[in-house]
Amino acid sequence: MCKLVSTGAKYKHKHYVCHYCLYPFLNEDRLKEHTIMCRQHQSQQIRHPTPHKDEVLKFTKFNYQFPVPFVIYADFECLLEKNESDHSVMHVPSGFCACHLVLKHPFCFYDGNLTFLMGFNLITRAAFTIDAESRCVV
Repeated sequence: MCKLVSTGAKYKHKHYVCHYCLYPFLNEDRLKEHTIMCRQHQSQQIRHPTPHKDEVLKFTKFNYQFPVPFVIYADFECLLEKNESDHSVMHVPSGFCACHLVLKHPFCFYDGNLTFLMGFNLITRAAFTIDAESRCVV
């Protein structure tokens, strides 16, 4: 299985493949961590559109979706800072924005509230914000 999945891979190292989703890993430990979560979900099947037959790709099998009570869309904005000693570039978070959608089949509700954060300890504050929003929605 590993040779089949890794034939088109960019790197020619040994791959460890998840038997549930066929995602290749370079490290066996990472595969084990991934497999714990992946085996809890149903298998996926990929079907590519046929040229001149499937002109429009539409999602119609809503019964195969994972049921979730809400979705949080979040985005970090970063500034690039150069390190003069080793000429590397580092991404430094400068802003964060998030909104949540409550999913009640077949409708999706958005209350219009956006969360904006700027300043120090941005990643920690963003994690607390996402956690707080998830607790409010559920």
